[in-house]
Amino acid sequence: MADQNPFLRLRHYKPGLIDPRENHATECLGLCMRVSEAIRKRVLRALFAGQNPRNISFGSACKIYTQHRAGRVGNIDLLIEFQNHVRIAIEAKIQSPEDTSQLQKYKDWIGKDGYIISLLRSQVKIFSGSTVDVRRVTWKELVSALNVHLEEYNSTDKLLVRYLTEYLEKQDALADDSSSSDTVQIHGAALEHIFTAIATSFGTPDFCILRDKRVPPHLEIGLPRWQRTFNDPYCRRLKITYMPQRWRRHAGESFHFIVVLWHKQLCSDWAGTSKRLKRWLPLLRSYHQRIIRDKGWHVDQVLLPPWSIASEPIFLYSESDPNYDYPMRDLGNSIPEITQGLVGIARRFVEIIDSLP
Repeated sequence: MADQNPFLRLRHYKPGLIDPRENHATECLGLCMRVSEAIRKRVLRALFAGQNPRNISFGSACKIYTQHRAGRVGNIDLLIEFQNHVRIAIEAKIQSPEDTSQLQKYKDWIGKDGYIISLLRSQVKIFSGSTVDVRRVTWKELVSALNVHLEEYNSTDKLLVRYLTEYLEKQDALADDSSSSDTVQIHGAALEHIFTAIATSFGTPDFCILRDKRVPPHLEIGLPRWQRTFNDPYCRRLKITYMPQRWRRHAGESFHFIVVLWHKQLCSDWAGTSKRLKRWLPLLRSYHQRIIRDKGWHVDQVLLPPWSIASEPIFLYSESDPNYDYPMRDLGNSIPEITQGLVGIARRFVEIIDSLP
Protein backbone atom coordinates (compact mmCIF):
# COMPACT_ATOMS: atom_id res chain seq x y z
CA MET A 1 0.00 0.00 0.00
CA ALA A 2 1.44 3.35 -1.06
CA ASP A 3 1.98 6.28 1.29
CA GLN A 4 -0.89 8.77 1.45
CA ASN A 5 -0.65 12.52 1.21
CA PRO A 6 -3.31 13.79 3.68
CA PHE A 7 -3.50 17.24 2.10
CA LEU A 8 -4.37 15.73 -1.29
CA ARG A 9 -6.92 13.41 0.32
CA LEU A 10 -9.02 16.32 1.60
CA ARG A 11 -10.24 17.00 -1.95
CA HIS A 12 -12.16 13.69 -1.93
CA TYR A 13 -14.68 14.99 0.62
CA LYS A 14 -17.12 17.25 -1.18
CA PRO A 15 -19.54 19.38 0.88
CA GLY A 16 -23.16 18.43 0.36
CA LEU A 17 -22.51 14.76 -0.37
CA ILE A 18 -21.46 13.85 3.17
CA ASP A 19 -20.67 15.69 6.37
CA PRO A 20 -16.90 16.16 5.83
CA ARG A 21 -16.04 16.79 9.49
CA GLU A 22 -15.52 13.13 10.41
CA ASN A 23 -13.28 12.46 7.42
CA HIS A 24 -11.33 15.69 7.86
CA ALA A 25 -10.78 14.94 11.55
CA THR A 26 -9.62 11.41 10.66
CA GLU A 27 -7.13 12.75 8.11
CA CYS A 28 -5.75 15.25 10.65
CA LEU A 29 -5.36 12.56 13.32
CA GLY A 30 -3.75 10.19 10.82
CA LEU A 31 -1.25 12.86 9.77
CA CYS A 32 -0.22 13.58 13.37
CA MET A 33 0.31 9.86 14.02
CA ARG A 34 2.39 9.42 10.85
CA VAL A 35 4.82 12.27 11.45
CA SER A 36 5.21 11.97 15.23
CA GLU A 37 6.12 8.79 17.07
CA ALA A 38 5.38 10.49 20.40
CA ILE A 39 1.86 11.42 19.33
CA ARG A 40 1.28 7.94 17.90
CA LYS A 41 2.21 6.33 21.22
CA ARG A 42 -0.08 8.70 23.13
CA VAL A 43 -2.99 7.96 20.80
CA LEU A 44 -2.52 4.19 21.14
CA ARG A 45 -2.35 4.44 24.93
CA ALA A 46 -5.59 6.46 24.95
CA LEU A 47 -7.35 3.96 22.66
CA PHE A 48 -6.45 1.10 25.00
CA ALA A 49 -6.87 3.05 28.27
CA GLY A 50 -3.13 2.79 28.96
CA GLN A 51 -3.06 -1.01 28.90
CA ASN A 52 -0.75 -2.78 26.46
CA PRO A 53 -2.60 -5.32 24.28
CA ARG A 54 -1.03 -8.78 24.39
CA ASN A 55 0.02 -8.84 20.72
CA ILE A 56 1.21 -5.27 20.00
CA SER A 57 3.55 -2.74 21.55
CA PHE A 58 2.80 0.98 21.45
CA GLY A 59 6.38 1.61 20.30
CA SER A 60 6.30 -0.92 17.46
CA ALA A 61 6.66 0.24 13.87
CA CYS A 62 3.34 0.46 12.05
CA LYS A 63 1.68 1.85 8.95
CA ILE A 64 -1.30 4.17 9.11
CA TYR A 65 -3.95 4.48 6.40
CA THR A 66 -7.04 6.66 6.17
CA GLN A 67 -10.18 5.67 4.26
CA HIS A 68 -8.60 2.29 3.56
CA ARG A 69 -10.54 0.26 1.01
CA ALA A 70 -11.29 -3.13 2.57
CA GLY A 71 -12.98 -4.95 -0.30
CA ARG A 72 -16.74 -5.39 0.08
CA VAL A 73 -16.54 -4.20 3.69
CA GLY A 74 -16.12 -0.63 2.48
CA ASN A 75 -13.75 2.10 3.64
CA ILE A 76 -12.22 1.93 7.11
CA ASP A 77 -11.77 5.46 8.46
CA LEU A 78 -8.37 4.81 10.06
CA LEU A 79 -6.39 1.58 9.82
CA ILE A 80 -3.22 0.91 11.84
CA GLU A 81 -1.22 -2.10 10.68
CA PHE A 82 1.74 -3.49 12.64
CA GLN A 83 4.65 -5.55 11.31
CA ASN A 84 3.20 -8.72 12.87
CA HIS A 85 0.06 -8.10 10.73
CA VAL A 86 -2.13 -7.18 13.71
CA ARG A 87 -4.57 -4.45 12.67
CA ILE A 88 -6.54 -1.79 14.50
CA ALA A 89 -9.62 -0.51 12.65
CA ILE A 90 -10.96 2.85 13.86
CA GLU A 91 -14.44 4.10 12.95
CA ALA A 92 -14.61 7.85 13.59
CA LYS A 93 -17.90 9.61 14.37
CA ILE A 94 -18.76 13.20 15.25
CA GLN A 95 -22.43 13.71 14.39
CA SER A 96 -23.36 10.30 12.99
CA PRO A 97 -24.40 7.42 15.28
CA GLU A 98 -22.38 4.24 15.65
CA ASP A 99 -23.27 1.46 13.21
CA THR A 100 -22.67 -1.90 14.94
CA SER A 101 -23.37 -3.88 11.77
CA GLN A 102 -20.52 -2.03 10.06
CA LEU A 103 -18.21 -2.73 13.00
CA GLN A 104 -19.04 -6.42 12.71
CA LYS A 105 -17.91 -6.35 9.07
CA TYR A 106 -14.66 -4.65 10.07
CA LYS A 107 -14.01 -7.33 12.70
CA ASP A 108 -14.61 -10.09 10.17
CA TRP A 109 -12.12 -8.42 7.83
CA ILE A 110 -9.28 -7.71 10.29
CA GLY A 111 -9.45 -11.14 11.93
CA LYS A 112 -9.59 -12.46 15.49
CA ASP A 113 -6.26 -10.88 16.50
CA GLY A 114 -7.29 -7.38 15.44
CA TYR A 115 -9.05 -4.61 17.37
CA ILE A 116 -12.07 -2.42 16.67
CA ILE A 117 -12.14 1.14 18.03
CA SER A 118 -15.20 3.39 17.89
CA LEU A 119 -14.09 7.03 18.17
CA LEU A 120 -17.17 9.00 19.24
CA ARG A 121 -18.26 12.49 20.19
CA SER A 122 -20.03 11.18 23.30
CA GLN A 123 -19.86 7.97 25.27
CA VAL A 124 -22.98 5.88 24.72
CA LYS A 125 -24.32 2.63 26.08
CA ILE A 126 -24.96 0.36 23.09
CA PHE A 127 -27.39 -2.57 23.13
CA SER A 128 -27.05 -4.38 19.83
CA GLY A 129 -27.06 -8.13 20.37
CA SER A 130 -23.69 -8.12 18.58
CA THR A 131 -20.75 -10.11 19.95
CA VAL A 132 -18.11 -7.74 18.52
CA ASP A 133 -15.68 -6.47 21.16
CA VAL A 134 -15.67 -2.72 20.53
CA ARG A 135 -13.50 -0.27 22.46
CA ARG A 136 -15.26 3.10 22.66
CA VAL A 137 -13.26 6.29 23.14
CA THR A 138 -14.42 9.89 22.78
CA TRP A 139 -12.54 12.57 20.88
CA LYS A 140 -12.42 14.51 24.14
CA GLU A 141 -10.74 11.62 25.98
CA LEU A 142 -8.23 11.25 23.16
CA VAL A 143 -7.35 14.96 23.06
CA SER A 144 -7.09 15.11 26.85
CA ALA A 145 -4.52 12.29 26.73
CA LEU A 146 -2.52 14.17 24.09
CA ASN A 147 -2.45 17.38 26.15
CA VAL A 148 -0.90 16.03 29.38
CA HIS A 149 2.83 16.31 30.05
CA LEU A 150 3.37 18.62 27.09
CA GLU A 151 6.99 19.05 28.19
CA GLU A 152 7.70 15.55 26.85
CA TYR A 153 7.03 16.70 23.26
CA ASN A 154 9.49 18.48 20.98
CA SER A 155 8.47 21.84 19.54
CA THR A 156 6.96 20.33 16.37
CA ASP A 157 4.87 17.79 18.31
CA LYS A 158 3.58 20.53 20.63
CA LEU A 159 2.47 22.54 17.62
CA LEU A 160 0.74 19.53 16.04
CA VAL A 161 -1.15 18.74 19.26
CA ARG A 162 -2.20 22.37 19.62
CA TYR A 163 -3.41 22.60 16.03
CA LEU A 164 -5.28 19.27 16.25
CA THR A 165 -6.95 20.31 19.52
CA GLU A 166 -8.03 23.69 18.13
CA TYR A 167 -9.32 22.08 14.95
CA LEU A 168 -11.42 19.49 16.80
CA GLU A 169 -12.81 22.21 19.09
CA LYS A 170 -13.90 24.22 16.03
CA GLN A 171 -15.54 21.12 14.55
CA ASP A 172 -17.54 20.56 17.77
CA ALA A 173 -15.98 17.12 18.18
CA LEU A 174 -15.00 17.68 21.81
CA ALA A 175 -18.45 18.60 23.13
CA ASP A 176 -18.97 15.40 25.11
CA ASP A 177 -22.34 16.54 26.46
CA SER A 178 -23.68 13.24 27.76
CA SER A 179 -22.46 10.51 30.08
CA SER A 180 -22.64 6.76 29.64
CA SER A 181 -25.35 6.62 32.31
CA ASP A 182 -27.96 8.56 30.34
CA THR A 183 -27.10 8.00 26.67
CA VAL A 184 -28.29 4.70 25.25
CA GLN A 185 -28.58 3.33 21.74
CA ILE A 186 -30.26 0.09 20.72
CA HIS A 187 -29.33 -1.76 17.54
CA GLY A 188 -29.97 -5.00 15.71
CA ALA A 189 -30.99 -8.08 17.66
CA ALA A 190 -31.49 -6.15 20.91
CA LEU A 191 -34.16 -3.95 19.32
CA GLU A 192 -35.81 -7.03 17.81
CA HIS A 193 -35.88 -8.59 21.28
CA ILE A 194 -37.54 -5.52 22.84
CA PHE A 195 -40.19 -5.25 20.12
CA THR A 196 -41.01 -8.96 20.32
CA ALA A 197 -41.26 -8.83 24.13
CA ILE A 198 -43.67 -5.88 23.95
CA ALA A 199 -45.90 -7.58 21.39
CA THR A 200 -46.00 -11.00 23.09
CA SER A 201 -46.84 -9.41 26.45
CA PHE A 202 -50.37 -9.12 25.05
CA GLY A 203 -50.63 -12.85 24.30
CA THR A 204 -50.49 -13.76 20.62
CA PRO A 205 -51.42 -10.56 18.80
CA ASP A 206 -51.07 -9.72 15.13
CA PHE A 207 -47.78 -7.84 15.10
CA CYS A 208 -45.14 -6.83 12.61
CA ILE A 209 -41.60 -5.46 13.04
CA LEU A 210 -40.70 -3.23 10.12
CA ARG A 211 -37.19 -2.20 9.09
CA ASP A 212 -36.55 0.14 6.19
CA LYS A 213 -33.57 2.47 5.65
CA ARG A 214 -35.99 5.21 4.60
CA VAL A 215 -37.88 5.30 7.93
CA PRO A 216 -37.08 4.51 11.58
CA PRO A 217 -37.69 0.89 12.70
CA HIS A 218 -41.09 0.33 14.24
CA LEU A 219 -43.46 -2.23 15.71
CA GLU A 220 -47.12 -2.52 14.76
CA ILE A 221 -49.45 -4.34 17.17
CA GLY A 222 -53.01 -5.46 16.49
CA LEU A 223 -55.45 -7.32 18.74
CA PRO A 224 -58.28 -9.29 17.08
CA ARG A 225 -60.93 -7.55 19.21
CA TRP A 226 -59.96 -4.21 17.64
CA GLN A 227 -61.60 -5.30 14.38
CA ARG A 228 -64.94 -4.83 16.16
CA THR A 229 -63.85 -1.53 17.71
CA PHE A 230 -62.93 -0.02 14.35
CA ASN A 231 -65.34 -2.12 12.25
CA ASP A 232 -62.42 -2.79 9.95
CA PRO A 233 -60.33 -5.92 9.18
CA TYR A 234 -57.12 -3.89 9.62
CA CYS A 235 -56.35 -4.16 13.34
CA ARG A 236 -52.63 -3.24 13.73
CA ARG A 237 -53.53 0.10 15.28
CA LEU A 238 -50.79 0.62 17.89
CA LYS A 239 -47.50 1.77 16.38
CA ILE A 240 -44.28 2.03 18.41
CA THR A 241 -41.32 3.62 16.62
CA TYR A 242 -37.72 3.60 17.78
CA MET A 243 -36.30 7.04 17.02
CA PRO A 244 -32.48 6.96 16.72
CA GLN A 245 -30.67 10.25 17.14
CA ARG A 246 -30.13 10.64 13.40
CA TRP A 247 -33.94 10.91 12.92
CA ARG A 248 -34.29 13.59 15.58
CA ARG A 249 -33.23 17.23 15.56
CA HIS A 250 -32.46 17.14 19.27
CA ALA A 251 -30.17 14.75 21.09
CA GLY A 252 -31.28 11.50 22.61
CA GLU A 253 -32.87 8.26 21.53
CA SER A 254 -36.57 7.68 22.21
CA PHE A 255 -39.63 5.56 21.53
CA HIS A 256 -42.61 7.18 19.83
CA PHE A 257 -46.19 5.87 20.40
CA ILE A 258 -49.22 6.56 18.20
CA VAL A 259 -52.61 4.96 17.55
CA VAL A 260 -53.75 4.78 13.92
CA LEU A 261 -57.36 5.92 13.84
CA TRP A 262 -57.54 6.24 10.07
CA HIS A 263 -55.18 5.63 7.16
CA LYS A 264 -56.52 5.70 3.62
CA GLN A 265 -54.08 3.04 2.38
CA LEU A 266 -54.87 0.62 5.22
CA CYS A 267 -58.46 1.18 6.33
CA SER A 268 -61.67 0.81 4.36
CA ASP A 269 -64.58 2.45 6.21
CA TRP A 270 -64.19 6.23 6.25
CA ALA A 271 -67.90 6.90 6.64
CA GLY A 272 -68.08 4.73 9.76
CA THR A 273 -64.77 6.04 11.09
CA SER A 274 -65.88 9.67 10.87
CA LYS A 275 -68.98 8.86 12.94
CA ARG A 276 -66.97 6.96 15.53
CA LEU A 277 -64.45 9.81 15.84
CA LYS A 278 -67.24 12.14 16.93
CA ARG A 279 -68.33 9.62 19.55
CA TRP A 280 -64.78 9.01 20.79
CA LEU A 281 -63.67 12.63 21.09
CA PRO A 282 -65.08 13.38 24.60
CA LEU A 283 -63.59 10.16 26.00
CA LEU A 284 -60.18 10.78 24.41
CA ARG A 285 -60.10 14.29 25.82
CA SER A 286 -60.68 12.85 29.30
CA TYR A 287 -57.57 10.70 28.75
CA HIS A 288 -55.58 13.83 27.73
CA GLN A 289 -55.31 12.49 24.18
CA ARG A 290 -55.86 14.42 21.00
CA ILE A 291 -56.69 13.47 17.44
CA ILE A 292 -54.20 14.78 14.88
CA ARG A 293 -54.20 14.95 11.12
CA ASP A 294 -50.74 14.17 9.79
CA LYS A 295 -49.49 15.54 6.47
CA GLY A 296 -46.51 13.40 5.58
CA TRP A 297 -44.16 13.49 8.59
CA HIS A 298 -45.48 16.80 9.89
CA VAL A 299 -48.27 17.08 12.45
CA ASP A 300 -50.70 19.56 10.95
CA GLN A 301 -53.36 20.43 13.53
CA VAL A 302 -55.83 19.08 16.05
CA LEU A 303 -58.67 17.69 13.97
CA LEU A 304 -62.13 18.69 15.17
CA PRO A 305 -65.59 17.94 13.78
CA PRO A 306 -66.90 17.98 11.12
CA TRP A 307 -64.75 15.04 9.93
CA SER A 308 -64.54 15.86 6.24
CA ILE A 309 -60.97 14.97 5.25
CA ALA A 310 -60.08 11.34 4.56
CA SER A 311 -56.96 11.82 2.45
CA GLU A 312 -54.37 12.27 5.23
CA PRO A 313 -53.72 9.79 8.05
CA ILE A 314 -55.38 10.51 11.40
CA PHE A 315 -53.48 9.54 14.53
CA LEU A 316 -53.97 9.64 18.27
CA TYR A 317 -51.22 11.30 20.30
CA SER A 318 -50.64 11.87 24.00
CA GLU A 319 -51.25 15.51 24.86
CA SER A 320 -49.12 15.26 28.02
CA ASP A 321 -45.85 15.03 26.06
CA PRO A 322 -45.26 17.71 23.39
CA ASN A 323 -42.92 15.36 21.50
CA TYR A 324 -45.32 12.40 21.73
CA ASP A 325 -42.44 10.17 22.70
CA TYR A 326 -40.61 8.62 25.62
CA PRO A 327 -36.86 9.41 25.95
CA MET A 328 -34.56 6.44 26.45
CA ARG A 329 -32.91 8.00 29.50
CA ASP A 330 -36.26 7.86 31.35
CA LEU A 331 -36.81 4.16 30.64
CA GLY A 332 -33.69 2.58 32.16
CA ASN A 333 -30.12 1.49 31.52
CA SER A 334 -30.62 -2.18 30.70
CA ILE A 335 -32.65 -4.16 28.20
CA PRO A 336 -35.02 -5.60 30.90
CA GLU A 337 -35.63 -2.13 32.39
CA ILE A 338 -36.28 -0.53 29.00
CA THR A 339 -38.56 -3.40 27.94
CA GLN A 340 -40.54 -3.27 31.19
CA GLY A 341 -41.03 0.48 30.86
CA LEU A 342 -42.20 0.20 27.26
CA VAL A 343 -44.62 -2.64 28.06
CA GLY A 344 -46.20 -0.44 30.74
CA ILE A 345 -46.65 2.45 28.30
CA ALA A 346 -48.05 0.12 25.62
CA ARG A 347 -50.59 -1.24 28.11
CA ARG A 348 -51.90 2.27 28.75
CA PHE A 349 -52.46 2.78 25.02
CA VAL A 350 -54.12 -0.64 24.71
CA GLU A 351 -56.48 0.29 27.59
CA ILE A 352 -57.41 3.49 25.77
CA ILE A 353 -58.21 1.61 22.55
CA ASP A 354 -60.18 -1.04 24.47
CA SER A 355 -62.28 1.67 26.16
CA LEU A 356 -63.48 3.17 22.86
CA PRO A 357 -67.27 2.66 22.56
